[in-house]
Amino acid sequence: MDRIDGTGGFLFRPDHPLPEKKKKTNSAKKPSRGMFGKLLSKTEVSESEFSTLPGTPIESDDQLREIIDTIHSTGEQILKYPGPDTLARYRQAVGDFIRHVSSNAYQVDEQISRRDVLNQKKYSIIRIVNEKLEKLSRSVLSSQNRQMDMLGGMEEIQGLLVDLLHVS
Repeated sequence: MDRIDGTGGFLFRPDHPLPEKKKKTNSAKKPSRGMFGKLLSKTEVSESEFSTLPGTPIESDDQLREIIDTIHSTGEQILKYPGPDTLARYRQAVGDFIRHVSSNAYQVDEQISRRDVLNQKKYSIIRIVNEKLEKLSRSVLSSQNRQMDMLGGMEEIQGLLVDLLHVS
C-alpha cells in the first residue's frame, strides 16, 4: 500500500503565494447618522427637563397636586387640540408623576437564593410603602385612560413612520 504524501494538502499549496491580508485602519471619520438617528437626536430629553422644578424632587403634596392638575388639564387639551406641544407637556407631567410614585410608593428588596452556589437565583420583592400614594396613582391613571390610549396610538404611528423612512 502506498503512503499518502501530506505536503500537497488542501490548505497549503507551496506553488501559490498566500493572499495578503488587508490591515484595518482606524479612521477618525465618524459614521454618518441616518434619518432615524437624526430624529432620535431631536427628541432626546434629559432628566432635568421632566422635573417640575429643575433638579429638585417632588417633596410636598402641593407639588403633587399641581402635577395631577397639569395631567388632567393637559389631557383635556389633547382631546380638544391634539398637537406636539400639548403631547410633550402631557408626557412630561405623566413622566413626573410616575417617577415620583415609583420612587416613593414602592420599595424593592432583592434576595439571592442560598441553595445551590452554582445555580443561584435572584428574587425581587416589591413592597408598597405608601399605600395612599399608590391609590392616588391608580385613580389618576385610570381617569386618564382615554388620553393614554391616544398617546399610545400617536407614538405607534410615529414608530411606523420612522420604519417607513428607514425602509425607503
